[in-house]
Amino acid sequence: MAEIQEEANDRKWLIFQTFSGKEKKALSAANKVIKEHGLEGLVEPLLPTEFVSKVVTRGRGSNRERVRVNIEKPIYRGYIFVGVKGDRELLDKVVNLLTETRFMRALTRRDEKTGEPIYAFLSEEEVNDLMEKIRVEQQKKEQKVPFLEGERVKIIMGNLEGVVGTVQEVFPQKRKLKVVVNLMNRSTPVILDFDGVEKAD
Repeated sequence: MAEIQEEANDRKWLIFQTFSGKEKKALSAANKVIKEHGLEGLVEPLLPTEFVSKVVTRGRGSNRERVRVNIEKPIYRGYIFVGVKGDRELLDKVVNLLTETRFMRALTRRDEKTGEPIYAFLSEEEVNDLMEKIRVEQQKKEQKVPFLEGERVKIIMGNLEGVVGTVQEVFPQKRKLKVVVNLMNRSTPVILDFDGVEKAD
């Protein structure tokens, strides 16, 4: 992860807007343009996603059942980030090429004196936060669990429905969690099934 972090911080990360719900198409178009122009290694488009675990009802009548589904969705809807290793000339080229796909537009403002575009970049702190979110989602995927220690979850079944707590421990084989909730101003651990909670907003 340290190497990935160092690589990420070695780039300037342009912020692009895209149509909400079309983020994957924008990513695919960006990758195609980068490959066509031989910019691999210098330009890296990034669409951070998260796996959101939800309980849904399927079937009708007596065949109805509640099942847990994992949905992959963009962490930042309507945005894609593009890391660029290079000077202003390369930045201008990347913005022009990706804008031509019609799926994306760079966040910019105009310099009042020169009229030149000023691009919006992620700050170093925002890059670090982004890489940490990607690391957490990758860890969930590798461990095949919908939640990790320290995550905030909302209880969706039983007497504590609607209460938000923090995951203290995960028991993958039993598909259970120990969640700490605040009851009557006291921190109280409760054991819950995976299906009994969802990620808190």
